[in-house]
Amino acid sequence: MSKSKKLGFIAAMPIPQVLRHINNFTLAARNKGAAMLLLSEDLDEILELSDRFYVISTGRLVYETTPEQTNMNVIGQYMAGH
Repeated sequence: MSKSKKLGFIAAMPIPQVLRHINNFTLAARNKGAAMLLLSEDLDEILELSDRFYVISTGRLVYETTPEQTNMNVIGQYMAGH
C-alpha cells in the first residue's frame, strides 16, 4: 500500500462472504504498515485483525494491550466501566 493511496470503508454487520473479504483486505493492509481504526462488537474479530487493542469508555482511553497479552475478563471490566 503506497503512502499516497488512501482507502476507507465502513461495513455494518456485513454478511459472512463480504466479511471474509474485508478481513483479508484489513490483514493485508495492516501487514503493509497501514494504520486503521476497527470498531466491532466482535472481540474475537478485533483481536484477530489488530496489533494493538484499546478500550474507550465514557470518552476516555481506559485500557491498552496487545492481542497476545489480552485478558478477556479485564477487557470486559473496562468495557463495563469498572
